[in-house]
Formats: sequence, C-alpha cells, structure tokens
Amino acid sequence: MSTNYEAVREVTVHKDIRALINPLTGEERGFQLGQGRTYPEGAIISEENVASAWREVLADPDHPMYKTLSIKLKPVSEDPTDNLAAFGEPFADYDEMEAEDVVQAMRVLPSATIQLIKEYEAGKENRPEIVNYNIGLGEHPTSRATQPEEVDQDENKPVREMTTTEVTEDGIELGEGVTGSGMPQVQPGFKKRSAGETKTPVQRRGRRARPAKPAQSEGESE
Repeated sequence: MSTNYEAVREVTVHKDIRALINPLTGEERGFQLGQGRTYPEGAIISEENVASAWREVLADPDHPMYKTLSIKLKPVSEDPTDNLAAFGEPFADYDEMEAEDVVQAMRVLPSATIQLIKEYEAGKENRPEIVNYNIGLGEHPTSRATQPEEVDQDENKPVREMTTTEVTEDGIELGEGVTGSGMPQVQPGFKKRSAGETKTPVQRRGRRARPAKPAQSEGESE
C-alpha cells in the first residue's frame, strides 16, 4: 500500500513537474516544483501530489527540515480525500456571501486558495461565476462579454473620421495614415527631392572640411 500524507494544518503542497538535468554532465539535479494546491486540515493527499523532496524529508527524522515539515504533513495509509468540500467553508462566512462578493475576494487571493474555493463551490451551490472563475482574467469567462459596451458620452469631443484604403471597381482609393497614404517607403537618412532641387552638401560634425580642388589649366591631363 502506498504512503499518503495527511495535512496536519492547512498547507499548500507542490508536486514534481519535471526533472532538472545538468546540461554538461547529464546528471539529474532534482525536480522543478509547481501546481501548488492548498489542502485543509485533515485532508489526505495522495503520494504523487507531494514533491519527492518533501517525501524524502518526512521519511528521515534526522533530516534538518524534518521538524519544519512534520508539523504540516504526516505519512498515513488512508485513502486520499476526493471531495475537499467536506472539510467546510474555505474561509469564515463563505456560505453567506453573494457570488459577486466571492469573485471580488478571489481577485486578491493566491491561486491555490482560489482552486480550493472553486472545488468547494462545485460541491455546494455550484454557482458558475465562481466555479468557472478564470485566474488569468480575474473574472468569469462570460462576464466580460455580457458587460455593456462603454460609449463616450461627450458630444463636444473633437473627432475626425479616418479615410481608409478601399478597393473599388475603378481601382484602389488610398486612405490616410502610414499604411494608407500611398507614399513610397523612404530609407532612414534619405529624403525625396522635388523636381529641380539640388543636393545641398551637409558638413558632418567632427570632420574637417575638404579643401577645394584647384582648377585645371588647359592642356593638363587628369
């Protein structure tokens, strides 16, 4: 029978994600930890959900970290807890709160606690705005879509309509802006000269002016 672990107190437990390999020697140097999950006091956690480094510590009473971890987890032979909702409210007065207030609280709680709330809610009232709460968006996935579109109510605000490029039967009507102006691309440092305009030499900073070439007399070859 595999050894599972009981939460002696509320604890956030991480699991092994992938092995860390030394790129020079190919030697395994441990594991990357992640997917933290918060368990209430009394919950039984399956062995695969506990990081291997933690399991090694809890198996060795002489380990320097044993005292620290043993007050949070202890090895047991009982089956893992399937439904965390059986352990009561995620926090005080949760069951009396409106869904909107719970969602507001979830926006400032750590992700592990949010996951615990979602699991608890799924076993109780199963309110979709809580169960389907998206940690990345900070809201229910459909709440943004159902919100009314904000409209600028300032009628005196100066506005102008941009003319965009359009393709018609007669050809292409170029619009405004960089991509719709129809102007050719100009390389940095160059400027298109208008007809009849001559190039004006520019004195570069930090360089001495070149002396003018002496005029050649007739009969002299270059």
